[in-house]
Amino acid sequence: MSAAANHLPVPGGPLLRTAVIQAAGGSLKNAGLANIVAGVVWMSATFLFAGMCSALLDASLSITLLGLGSILFAVMLGAARPLPGGRNKVIHLLLISLISAGAYALSIYMALNAFGASWSFPQAAVIAAAGVIGAASSITPSGLGIREAVAAGLATLIGADPAAAFAATATVHVAMAGFTGFVALYFFIRDHTKVVAA
Repeated sequence: MSAAANHLPVPGGPLLRTAVIQAAGGSLKNAGLANIVAGVVWMSATFLFAGMCSALLDASLSITLLGLGSILFAVMLGAARPLPGGRNKVIHLLLISLISAGAYALSIYMALNAFGASWSFPQAAVIAAAGVIGAASSITPSGLGIREAVAAGLATLIGADPAAAFAATATVHVAMAGFTGFVALYFFIRDHTKVVAA
């Protein structure tokens, strides 16, 4: 539901997660810290994944992405110390986020191929990093337009077609908005029905 809320013209995801954590007995401070740690670890995992995949495409880009991902992860290991589970939870979150980064890169790869672009998976993984950069922007809902522009920019760095990167990223973005919206609506109706029945 928080993924769907991210498509609203407010930081819907963090607000929803904060409300749920508080409802479960967590403090506002810990809820805020948990949101920050989760978001930054997700960014870290995406940069690390894209950095590993881009090693054969562009050495300087690979080093930059790996460096950014490593720095962000190290900072979050320190920031998560006061949270329950602390560093172990951050490591688990990184592993889950790496799987998520791979799945997102695969969706970009499939969209590119659907448009007839013959890109390699490492190229698609680099373009997938645009999703994190765009979503981290608070300028537009879920980085709408920002991630597509960043994708086009990243494409030029690896010698790929910017238009294809823009189109593939936009397609995946719209598909994600529709899917998460449908799932959020399902859970909202299901939970509302349980409350009414009780």
